[in-house]
Amino acid sequence: MKPLTTLLCYIVIMGALAAQKQQDIPNTEVVTSFTKRLPGLLDSLHLADLSHSTQPLSVRVWNGRHEVFTVSRDSAVSTDYKMYLAKERLHYISYDIPASQSRALVDALLSPATRSLSNGNHVGIGGQWMFIEIATPDVYKIVSHWSPGGSETADRRHIARLLSLLRDAADSEARRAELLDGLPAGDYMWGRTSVRIDRFIQNDVATTEFYKQAEAKIKQELGITDATHHFDYPLIMINGQPRKIADLNRYRMTQVAKFKVVGPKDLRGTIWGGSGANGIVMVVTR
Repeated sequence: MKPLTTLLCYIVIMGALAAQKQQDIPNTEVVTSFTKRLPGLLDSLHLADLSHSTQPLSVRVWNGRHEVFTVSRDSAVSTDYKMYLAKERLHYISYDIPASQSRALVDALLSPATRSLSNGNHVGIGGQWMFIEIATPDVYKIVSHWSPGGSETADRRHIARLLSLLRDAADSEARRAELLDGLPAGDYMWGRTSVRIDRFIQNDVATTEFYKQAEAKIKQELGITDATHHFDYPLIMINGQPRKIADLNRYRMTQVAKFKVVGPKDLRGTIWGGSGANGIVMVVTR
């Protein structure tokens, strides 16, 4: 009985080993860092782990740290697009790309040119790393490339085409505005750039008379409407320190010695630079 049990265990172990995918993952610092972050991203974004996928072909593109697109081919083709941003927690939106807009992108992602991509070592200026996961029932592969790439090789030309198709199909700028407008007030990083999100206090919240007058003047002098993106709101400076619009509600009229709204045109060539791109609200308290 014991030899039979041993044989069965051996068969099970060998079967499990045979069922494992071949791993084609470059041993580079960049890819290693990505694979360490990957489980957390998959969990937060509610994405399947392609290293365990049994579908005939799945491809996932991680464009920098804010955009991910997955396409899988089985009896039918399925797509999944998400844009995300992480701070204390990860925020994301999902977008269903219409089939009419995603067809060229899907075809390019599922093409032999994508499956045969080699890992890229080129690093440029002003770009970011992108990662592509490619999974079949037998192989799980990751390749990294710098974006934007050049046109020196067939791989980099193919990467550039994939990114162009992705941006067009998802309307990336519109998705970015949608994601940012839904964030709580605060400072965030988008790529290598800092983005400030702010918003006025909701109408059902009690506000001071000073806040009411300040909000009305900000809207009037800077032309802020309901259509204004929350990343286009002015910088709030109280006693020389950056604050949020909601902080204006901490003061009464008698507590404010100076209140001034300065438009972007009046800030050109000043020390404020990009910080004053949307105007500045200056408050000095007594």
